[in-house]
Amino acid sequence: MKSVHTTSPDISVMKNMFETFVRISEPFSPDLNLNVIHEFIPTSAISRVATDATAYAHRDPAVTVLAFGMWAEDTLERTAFAKDATSQLLKMTTDAEKVIDEKDNVGYGNYCAFANGYFAAFGAVILMSSLLGITDVDGGSVSETLQKAKALFGNNYPRLQQIKSKHDPELLFSKWFPIIPAVEA
Repeated sequence: MKSVHTTSPDISVMKNMFETFVRISEPFSPDLNLNVIHEFIPTSAISRVATDATAYAHRDPAVTVLAFGMWAEDTLERTAFAKDATSQLLKMTTDAEKVIDEKDNVGYGNYCAFANGYFAAFGAVILMSSLLGITDVDGGSVSETLQKAKALFGNNYPRLQQIKSKHDPELLFSKWFPIIPAVEA
C-alpha cells in the first residue's frame, strides 16, 4: 500500500493509469486485484491549521491517490509485482504534479507499507540501528525509512526530535514513524 498527493487531478493521467493498470495486471488476473483510489475529501478544515501547530506538516489542499494490491495466494513474486506496479502507477501522478516536489510527496502517512507493516514491526530496531550507524535492517534501508519520516513531518521534524529527546529518549514509542531524539550539544 502506497500513496501520493496531487494538487490538481488530471483526467488524462487517470486514463493513462487505468490503461496501464489493466495491461500490467492482466498476467496475474483473476488472482491479483490491483486498486487505485483517488480520495476526494474536503480539506478546508485541515488547511486552516498552521503547519507548525501539529506534528503533521502537509496541510495544503490535495487529493490522495492510493494504490495497493491484493491476491488470494501470497508469494514473493506477487509481492514484488505489487510493489513495482503500485510504484509505477503512482509515479504517473507524481510526474504530472506541478506543486508538490516529488521528494516531499509522501502521501498520507497511514497509507504506506512502512506505516502499516514493516516499520510497525521493526520500528525500534530501525531507530537503534540508525543511532548505532547500521545502514541495513532486514533488507530495508534505514536511511530511506528515516527520510520518509522526515518528509512526512517536514519542517516539524527537528522540533519533534527535541520533544522526543525530552520525553522519550529511550525510544519506548517507536512504532509507525521514526523520530530520532535530538542529541544535546
